[in-house]
Amino acid sequence: MKLNRTQVVGVIFLLIAAFFAAMTPSIHVIDGLYEPGPRIFPYLAEGIIAVCSIIMIIQARGKEKDPTAPESKPYLDKAGWKRLGLASALMIAYAILLTVLGFLISTPIMTLAFIFVLSSGEKVNKIAAIVITAVLTVGIYFLFTELFSIPLPSGILF
Repeated sequence: MKLNRTQVVGVIFLLIAAFFAAMTPSIHVIDGLYEPGPRIFPYLAEGIIAVCSIIMIIQARGKEKDPTAPESKPYLDKAGWKRLGLASALMIAYAILLTVLGFLISTPIMTLAFIFVLSSGEKVNKIAAIVITAVLTVGIYFLFTELFSIPLPSGILF
């Protein structure tokens, strides 16, 4: 059975989800912790990725390319590859900034950067971007620190 491009992407993400699911048990859990613990979010994310991957594979079944159909557009054009590369670089920078500047400083900076990078050249309402960034940062901060009692990185400079 030959897989089309969408099915290949689905299989790749299914394998990625399986890999991370195999790695999740290595996350340290404090003895006697009766809450869901730090493994719950990775398991949820892996499950969602797996389900979406399976749906992609099933929906793309039988949708082979019609030889008489016009040429399809690639998944990413040159600008798309640049945005993907920049977004990947931003993720690495965010991981570094989290350890240096901490969550409360690096998250708003990087969230704004992501909004503008992923806007695909569309005009971004700066006020809305700042409001979204503030709500996201404060929401995540209180969710983790107050609701789950999980400390977020404070950074080595602060």
